[in-house]
Amino acid sequence: MTDTRTQILDHLRSRAPADKVPLAAFDAVPGMRENLVERFISCAEQSMATCAIVDGMDHLVRTVRNYIDREKLPLEISISGEYADLPWAREGLAMVDPDPLEDGQTTITGCIAGVAETGTIVVCTSPDHDTKLNFLAATSIIVVKASQIVERYEQAWQIVPRNGDRLPRAVNFITGPSRTADIEQTLELGAHGPKSVHLIIIK
Repeated sequence: MTDTRTQILDHLRSRAPADKVPLAAFDAVPGMRENLVERFISCAEQSMATCAIVDGMDHLVRTVRNYIDREKLPLEISISGEYADLPWAREGLAMVDPDPLEDGQTTITGCIAGVAETGTIVVCTSPDHDTKLNFLAATSIIVVKASQIVERYEQAWQIVPRNGDRLPRAVNFITGPSRTADIEQTLELGAHGPKSVHLIIIK
């Protein structure tokens, strides 16, 4: 089975164009480039995510605590490695081991990009980012730096970190909380993942 998979991937690589398709080949939404953050927030909120903007990383921990208090969430949180060293205890927040991730848990992670055209977050596996934190939590808090927000999916793919020509094991595009309307066309949040997604944009 592995040999077959390798053959298929080798065939696809051999058929790929030598050069990347230039970004100019994809039409941009007029005016989006000048208002990336505003467009990103608008689309994210249309997808039932909530958003907050802070002026710098120094305000992140306090902003998280404010959100947890407003939503009446537990003070125990699981945090991906990239933000584990921030002074969470100073705001009364306790870091807990994500293995196993308990029901109702709140998690805090970063991302590699935000896509303005749909309000989508892009995350991928890395030593500092266990992607189960984005999918098994009840509440997913995701930190997005304003500089990480791009116009389109094509741009997001270009900044996905690579090891040579190999992509990370998993690259995920997340738009708002998990939802389904399979049962009687009634929208249900949190059916297959987080019931709440809160995005904190760092200027």
